[in-house]
Amino acid sequence: MKNVLVVVSLFAFASASYAANLSLTAASGGSSNIGAVAPGAVVSFSVTGLLSNDVDNMGLALAAFTLQLVDASDPSTVVGDLEQADMQLPTAMENFADLPGIRAGINNPAGYTGTEITDQASLYKTLVQIGGAQNTIMNTVDCTVDADCPGASNTCEGGTCSASAPFPLGTVETNIGHTNVELVSGTFVAPAVEGDYLLRIVDAFANVISSPQPPGIEYWATQQATITPGDITNLSFSVSAAPCDNVAVAFDDPADGVVDARQVRDIETGAILMGIETIAVSGVGVSTDTSCWSVCESQVEGAALSVSNVADNLNGTYTVALGRRITPGAVSRVTYAASGDTALYTSFPGDSNADHFTNAADITDMVACCMNGACSGAQSPVYSCDINHSLAVDSEDVVRLVDVHNGAGAFLVEWGAVAGPTLGCP
Repeated sequence: MKNVLVVVSLFAFASASYAANLSLTAASGGSSNIGAVAPGAVVSFSVTGLLSNDVDNMGLALAAFTLQLVDASDPSTVVGDLEQADMQLPTAMENFADLPGIRAGINNPAGYTGTEITDQASLYKTLVQIGGAQNTIMNTVDCTVDADCPGASNTCEGGTCSASAPFPLGTVETNIGHTNVELVSGTFVAPAVEGDYLLRIVDAFANVISSPQPPGIEYWATQQATITPGDITNLSFSVSAAPCDNVAVAFDDPADGVVDARQVRDIETGAILMGIETIAVSGVGVSTDTSCWSVCESQVEGAALSVSNVADNLNGTYTVALGRRITPGAVSRVTYAASGDTALYTSFPGDSNADHFTNAADITDMVACCMNGACSGAQSPVYSCDINHSLAVDSEDVVRLVDVHNGAGAFLVEWGAVAGPTLGCP
């Protein structure tokens, strides 16, 4: 019954005319057709809404819809789970949601991000009635005089409006949907079977705030918005065991072969806080699917290392984020699967001249490279010189290099050490 109440209360003051069409679009990374992804890949998406005009309405009063993961050739067949825990409420829609402590809007009792319903044929979960509505009924709880409480039978009794519900309590925000607005975002897991699929929007409905408002009305008058099948754009994708485009990848920063000589632990606590965690690469059409990337290490400290995200910077460059910083004292190999392009990164505190040993030569070679600009081989102005991670190269880095070699504070003693092997991934 609560679900019905949401709908009825928001159509109670709707007129018979139609004020606008609402277009709904499901997309990932700005595209509604994202091509191939790997089986079981995690796909990020959002659903946006846009009203067809901004003249005879004052924006959305209500918007709700159901999401399903279906077979593209038979949209009645649900093929995967959509779970509320994987969905997020966009900031722009907080007035449409009944959030704890805020209670601005009104939504399905399970929450703005929908109710999980199990499809009886497939036993997969869909999300029903994602969305919510603003406080167009002008509901008020606190009051000083009767005039603070809208409605003829609503009086102020002891500072509380007698006929008011505990929510919604928000102030109506106009013009929502006059420009493209994100209604929900989230992730889903791609099916394990190769084929063509849709993230499908169904059962959508919406209201807009009427413009102009009728004179003397105590509530915001609303009108139903039309949503036709042509107003809905579903997210289409395919699942393929080999989704990675075979293009060349250049590892720009750090470059292939870099030896990271910087400290990897805090000098006081010994906590591992530092080291390589992101890599700048470049190429044309490089896949951002993390399954197209792999990482192996000669030694593993903590969880196995993997690529956690690949961000397209939209200028031919990409930022590859690792799940954690590379293991100190080990060699890490990052590979793009389709082309086989790879880069090796060695974390070797104190090895400022990148010869895979720590000895007195590191100090003299560091001065030559970092202070006099005479870097050579695998030396780097950043990774060989900024030993203390201060983003500046100066005499303090020379002192910190000596600290690393001598095991000062919580540093491990690296004097005379040899870096781990470049092969033999775990």
